[in-house]
Amino acid sequence: MWEMHPEGDEIVICVEGQIELIQLIEDKEISIVLKRGDFAINKKNVWHTANVSGKASAVFITTGFGTKNKERK
Repeated sequence: MWEMHPEGDEIVICVEGQIELIQLIEDKEISIVLKRGDFAINKKNVWHTANVSGKASAVFITTGFGTKNKERK
């Protein structure tokens, strides 16, 4: 699923493993690879999703109010 947070930014911190965040900005998919200790920010109103190929753990900090989802094709 894609998701978007209209009420504020989301901070993603990779605790273990590796996570590929994908942000949809101006109809282009931007890939950000996070490894242990790395973080990224999904800006307010930016559609985003993630790929995880193995085991990984992350902390997601965001306001959940108004979060929107759409199918990932």
